[in-house]
Amino acid sequence: MLQHRFDLSHKIRAPSPAENTAMNAVIQPLSEVNQRAKNILIQELGAVDAMRFLNQFQVGSGDYTAERGQLFKDDTIKSIVAGIRAQRMSTTAP
Repeated sequence: MLQHRFDLSHKIRAPSPAENTAMNAVIQPLSEVNQRAKNILIQELGAVDAMRFLNQFQVGSGDYTAERGQLFKDDTIKSIVAGIRAQRMSTTAP
């Protein structure tokens, strides 16, 4: 495992003279961090919910800003709010 050590004590706070201020951070390869994180998620959430959680963060494609502008070009804040209220009413009605 490749490890790097950096002195980060100057970025934390001003040390007192009586303290040993040497602080080392171990930087692990990102692939190892990802694997450990997945293992923890699976252990805590179960495999299905861990994968559902991770799938939220998949990299998409396209230009969302441009697409959003095109998608909502004819909408106003009032029309968006009215749509949200209508949706809420339809889902809460018996």
